[in-house]
Amino acid sequence: MKEILFAKSRYIILCCMLALLSGCASTASTSSVPLLVIPEWVKTPPADDAEYMYGIGEGYSVKNAQKNALKDIAGKIATNIKSESEDRTLLAGDQLSSSFRERVNTRIDDIKLTNYKVLKTEQKQSQFYILVAMSRAVFITDKQNSLTEINAKIGQLLKGVRGKNQVEQLFAYNNALQLAQQGRRLITLLVTVKPNFDNKKHLAYYQKLATQEAKVARTASFYVEPSRSLNVVAVEIKKALQSKGFNVSTSRKAAGKISLTGNIKEADLFGNKNAVIEFDVVLTTDRGRFLSRKHYRLMGSSTVSYAAAKQRALAVLTNQLKTKADIYSLLGLKF
Repeated sequence: MKEILFAKSRYIILCCMLALLSGCASTASTSSVPLLVIPEWVKTPPADDAEYMYGIGEGYSVKNAQKNALKDIAGKIATNIKSESEDRTLLAGDQLSSSFRERVNTRIDDIKLTNYKVLKTEQKQSQFYILVAMSRAVFITDKQNSLTEINAKIGQLLKGVRGKNQVEQLFAYNNALQLAQQGRRLITLLVTVKPNFDNKKHLAYYQKLATQEAKVARTASFYVEPSRSLNVVAVEIKKALQSKGFNVSTSRKAAGKISLTGNIKEADLFGNKNAVIEFDVVLTTDRGRFLSRKHYRLMGSSTVSYAAAKQRALAVLTNQLKTKADIYSLLGLKF
């Protein structure tokens, strides 16, 4: 019995010694790994001033470090940008109502930095560190020039717009508003880097465009002309247009003609009745000028009848035309 206890004691002591040796080896191994030394100027980067914005970057190559330094500056700009909202005035009869609010969000990826200079580059072990400086004045000039170009493009788009028919006017104003959205992003950047930048005249101009586009959208008339098999589709599209405030006309002389071309196919599959409605929506002016085309493919299924399957396919279309933005998409416009 004593021999057994002695053997167990030797075994326990041996295990403890091995564990102790293993811990020492681990400590020795850890202590042999060199600590990463970071340059002092990285720890205390220069503060942004009225002339420059500074960025620190690190990476496994000079190129990667420089990219991260520029992201550092862009991140500062993006952080300072508050989501800016503006009222988009819509005409409702004789009354003006602010019923659309557009939020302008500027992401780091959208902030393109130009005319920067590298002030410091240093390598520590396998890591590169870079300090870059971006001139506020050059950045502001670049963005102001871009804003001027955008406003010039808008002016070109709207040149002679009053002489066009109402649907062509709607397209012109809608395209102008897409450019105005880019202009708002630039203005947001400019105000962030140059707080005293006068943005009021630009924003007032863009809101005037939005008001005019909304007015034209309400007064432009549309005539829906389907091929014979698509009468049921035409009914749904007319209801969707009218529910969102668009003017649906019974006259072929309407400013815009919406032609529906396609077919409805029925098939029995695994005991189910299936209906596929496939068609194109083609928008032209009253003089036949092509404006847009959009393709739809709707499917419905029923265990009862083809009529029920067709109704389910039409329900898909109804669900796709719920909002004003959906109607704009139908017409080849953006909202």
